[in-house]
Amino acid sequence: MFPESVPCIRTAWEILIIYSVFESAGILNQKIMQKRSIGTVMLIIGLLMMIYTGFTYVTKKKVVDLGPVEINKEEKHPVQWSPIVGAVLFVGGVILMVNGREKV
Repeated sequence: MFPESVPCIRTAWEILIIYSVFESAGILNQKIMQKRSIGTVMLIIGLLMMIYTGFTYVTKKKVVDLGPVEINKEEKHPVQWSPIVGAVLFVGGVILMVNGREKV
């Protein structure tokens, strides 16, 4: 349709055709919905990470095992993170959700 001597116009035309094919197939809308879903999950996890800045889990370790006598020790392992990590996830989730909304 366009002459070969104008490659930028030909390339733009091809991109437009590919875009319209993907849009009619629903592929672009699925990616936008994926952005929204990922954004929502990131937003919720970020909010929870800002509220709860860590947790502790307990493991039991055998100290002494003399026949019928066992002595176990409970060890607490704290897992902590900065609320800044939660804020970054929260902001990233908001950006993905807004970015997904603009395209629909």
